[in-house]
Amino acid sequence: MDCVGAIDGTHIRASVPLELQGRFRGRKGWTSQNVLAAITFDLKFVYVLAGWEGSAHDSRILNDAISRPRELQVPVDMSKKSESRSKQFRWSKPMERVLLEVLANEVKIGNRPNNTFRTSSFNRVSSVIFEKFNVECSSDHVEHHLRNVKTAWGIIAQLRDKSGFGWDDNMKMIIASPTVYTEHVQGHPTHEKYLNKKIEMYDEIALVVNKDRAKGNFAKSFNDIDLEARSAIEPINSDDDIAIERHL
Repeated sequence: MDCVGAIDGTHIRASVPLELQGRFRGRKGWTSQNVLAAITFDLKFVYVLAGWEGSAHDSRILNDAISRPRELQVPVDMSKKSESRSKQFRWSKPMERVLLEVLANEVKIGNRPNNTFRTSSFNRVSSVIFEKFNVECSSDHVEHHLRNVKTAWGIIAQLRDKSGFGWDDNMKMIIASPTVYTEHVQGHPTHEKYLNKKIEMYDEIALVVNKDRAKGNFAKSFNDIDLEARSAIEPINSDDDIAIERHL
């Protein structure tokens, strides 16, 4: 479907088991699910994806919605605008290393309550970047790039868990055979940089993103529910070879 109205996320309170509360606790401190919804200009809902943990950022949920079997299709103009905003500050590899080093240290000294960094932590990153590179970097730039890091980590985690892929913990590398690599990269070209290559600063990224990161394994759209319902119907043949449906 083509959504040409508005796309936004909203937090809805969620009651979850104690062991899952870290992943579902959002910026405001209470447990919630982050629900993505898209509407047309006449305010009709055309897409809803519910179930993502409250700690997940909207960009991750949008990426998930786009990658589903019956995906949310984002108009090209909207994608270009998002890309334009991300280019307001150009991050080099050394700058990203500084970001990860500083934020990893912030985690170690306890400056990330409720799994959320304070603005003061982002300001520390900005200060170090200015000292090292003589470049003005705001806390907003840091926060925005952290979202990109979280999105990348989500892809890394999905690939590690995916059937057919291996993991070398010494090299911090996701391993894929030539056949698996070729087939996967053909369908997901942007994943190439994560396969059969050392993932730089893997431990720091894992610490910054933290073990309670949102996974999205509870998320479902109405289309997903419809697909599951259809797959739960088994066709059988009657005596006169007419196919009927029997609900399992």
